[in-house]
Amino acid sequence: MQEFLSEQQKEILEANRSFYSAFEKLSLEQMKQCWDPGPDCMCIHPRQPALVGFDEIMESWRLIFSGTSYMEIDVKDATVMAGMDLAVVHCIESVMAVSGGQTNRGQVRATNVFRKLDDSWKMILHHAGG
Repeated sequence: MQEFLSEQQKEILEANRSFYSAFEKLSLEQMKQCWDPGPDCMCIHPRQPALVGFDEIMESWRLIFSGTSYMEIDVKDATVMAGMDLAVVHCIESVMAVSGGQTNRGQVRATNVFRKLDDSWKMILHHAGG
């Protein structure tokens, strides 16, 4: 099915893959590269209040990463809807994380919204939940 995607859709899915790669590698530096650095981006982790702005969002990732020793994420059923400079990716995240010696597994539906800045797609919303 991948061969029927437009170049724009391929770029957006690559931005989505980069986000999940940073997440899985527990890399704050890579995560920073995935996000729009502006004040209007938003992140909603499962069962958590909305975080607004780059700094608040990066602090949440720092805390997640600092408390996690290992992470695996399998992304399934990614679909893309795209316009000129905005794109939405819906997908299912299957997550396995080791934290404090305990292994936790879960699956959530995620919506990731990207905005094209210069020549790259940057995340402006990550909403993961039930």
